[in-house]
Amino acid sequence: MRAAVLVKPGQIQMQTRPVPSPGPDEVLVRISCVGVCASDVHYYRYGQVGDHIVEVPQCLGHEGAGFIEALGSEVHGFELGQLVACEPSRVCGWCTQCRTGHYNLCPDVKFLGTPPVEGIFQEYYLFHFSQCFPVPAGVSPAGVAMLEPFVSGFCAARALHPEPGHTALVVGAAAIGLSCVNMARLYGATTIIALDKFDHRLALAAQQGATHTLNVTKADPVDFIRRVVGKQGVDCAYEASGAGPAVAEVLLAAPTSNGKVSLIGIPREDRFPLLIHEARHKSVTIHNVRRFANCYPAAIRLLAAGKIDLDSWITHRFPLDRVAEAMELAGNYADNVVKALIEM
Repeated sequence: MRAAVLVKPGQIQMQTRPVPSPGPDEVLVRISCVGVCASDVHYYRYGQVGDHIVEVPQCLGHEGAGFIEALGSEVHGFELGQLVACEPSRVCGWCTQCRTGHYNLCPDVKFLGTPPVEGIFQEYYLFHFSQCFPVPAGVSPAGVAMLEPFVSGFCAARALHPEPGHTALVVGAAAIGLSCVNMARLYGATTIIALDKFDHRLALAAQQGATHTLNVTKADPVDFIRRVVGKQGVDCAYEASGAGPAVAEVLLAAPTSNGKVSLIGIPREDRFPLLIHEARHKSVTIHNVRRFANCYPAAIRLLAAGKIDLDSWITHRFPLDRVAEAMELAGNYADNVVKALIEM
């Protein structure tokens, strides 16, 4: 099989590898397509994300969908040739977090494409059967691949417990922000404000449910939010930009009293300033999001029922041997890219 391997920062090399055979509890998936994530771009450019460092050549990629090629001897409930969504977390299943349903916090998690775990910019991959979720007929593999970024917003919205008729703010309108826009809509928000610095992203956010959009390079976001919802602010705010300190004031100025803030974006800085008097006076709840858990089955049902349109996120498609080109495009925000997809 072919594999696109990161051999050093800024250099991806095509290699040939043997196709693996599944163990008793594993599923061999023929990868169909993989989304390019911002973390992939960061590994590609710098060889690390935080304290996760690429020390030996490896594949990146974790936003995937594929077809079942072979089943382990103890795996049941799947069919050969079946399209599956591939959850990128392989967890221990035994720790307190796993046993209480918070497996996204498993201390022994192995996450696709996060060193030293191999990713799926390759034609075949072995998954534990628990990572594979069958998808109904008629759903595109590309849309299934986008479920991975979508479930981040799904998890964030579910944790905030929004009520029908609430108001929401989404900072950042890339894939994670778009997932938050969709979830705010599905939870019955009557006002959804989306902020970003790219007009093409804001246009897509409006198509997917945002009622008000603002390019933050053209006007003050706090003034804009107050013009839309008044002094009372929004009920729920989602930080999906990764801009860190640059958006801290907006996030604390935007919520209403007893409002809620969800931090999803991953900033480069290791500090996030907290306007403590603003947060304390309003009694704002700040919720941190670490990936996702227990989201895929419901997200698949939403996708299959046409409640969400994830295919429209994909603006560019590349073959496997052009992964580096896809990384450069995404990393440079070029050509109005929203999501780049690698197709096998």
